[in-house]
Amino acid sequence: MRLLYSFGIKIYSILVLLLSLFNQKARLMISGRKLHIENFENDNKPIWIHAASLGEFEQGRPLIERIRNDYPNKKIVLTFFSPSGFEEKKDYKMVDLVTYIPFDTKRNSKEFISKINPSVVVFIKYEFWFNFLFELNKRKIPTVFISAIFRKDQVYFKKPGKWFLKHFKTVKYFFVQNDESTAILKKNNINQVSVVGDTRFDAVISNKETKFENKIIAEFLKSASCIVFGSTWDPDHNLIIELIKSGKLDGKKIIIAPHEIKNSEIDKIIVSLNGKAGRYSKGETNYDVLLIDKIGLLKYIYRFGDFAYIGGGFGVGIHNTLEAVAYEIPVVFGPNFKKFDEAVLMMKLGIGFSVSDYPEFETKILQLNGTDLKKALAPIIQNFIVQNKGATDLIISYLKAEKLL
Repeated sequence: MRLLYSFGIKIYSILVLLLSLFNQKARLMISGRKLHIENFENDNKPIWIHAASLGEFEQGRPLIERIRNDYPNKKIVLTFFSPSGFEEKKDYKMVDLVTYIPFDTKRNSKEFISKINPSVVVFIKYEFWFNFLFELNKRKIPTVFISAIFRKDQVYFKKPGKWFLKHFKTVKYFFVQNDESTAILKKNNINQVSVVGDTRFDAVISNKETKFENKIIAEFLKSASCIVFGSTWDPDHNLIIELIKSGKLDGKKIIIAPHEIKNSEIDKIIVSLNGKAGRYSKGETNYDVLLIDKIGLLKYIYRFGDFAYIGGGFGVGIHNTLEAVAYEIPVVFGPNFKKFDEAVLMMKLGIGFSVSDYPEFETKILQLNGTDLKKALAPIIQNFIVQNKGATDLIISYLKAEKLL
């Protein structure tokens, strides 16, 4: 099975190479993986932390920053799989090296681990690279997963994927988000697991406490509040555009932050709104709609909203609702949210609302726009955040107790 898995990874890397001929993201994936790290001084046996992309990085950020503050002389290597994470964080000052993880072949895993020579490896959430896990175990390098989630319908727990479980058993510890994940692992005789919750709660608290001043946003809002449409995709844009064009939000300030910053998509939105929207990058603030075409701002912009709509729910799944809720505002999202525990709980608490089509979308947005729920919901949201924070402290305590720091 390992041979079949490795063959699949090799085919995937070839497909990415071919796609790179006409796709910018694929091009970055290929060129980025040509970065040379031979000169990295690994004598200090660094901590290696791996994130798939920017969202997973945000989950790992509280841990990275705690390690840097508590152990300033300890080297930290941060790797990404996706360009959207690497390009945004390649100059991140809290670590000693930012690079890509190579494609997970036998040869790549051996060479990369030899070059980095880590003392411990932390994988965030879903990053299961089995050649790397095999090689790390072979070299007796401990691995830890944080903010992990497991579901019984995942391939690892079905008959064709049982091969993967032996690699899970080599992991030193799993810090998972919920009881279901613990139960699934223990049912498969993987007992090195604890529920500590989601480190994103610690991250969003940090975001909220970070001072944020932005002249362009200030000029656009002119002290007014707004509706923030964050991490949106094309299906979300269709709903947003239709509602704006209906005139029912006339006079309301609106910020739209697409999940992927593509000029073609930004231009499409502007054309659909008859040119009545401005680009953040151009400082076009003399409209009621501002399009954020810069990564990294959204997690701070939510503080200006009366409420927020979180994109992705009409596709593979909603994006980070916690970044918005941290500012004590309610959130709206599409129907694909049930795999996200925090969103399910938000629905139960009445601080999150799901919509499944345009009529429901319009009704809920207009309803929230006509009321001020921020003050009423603030105590509920504060309690929600407080009860779920602290995962980073528990992980740090474990790493210290096991002498992994």
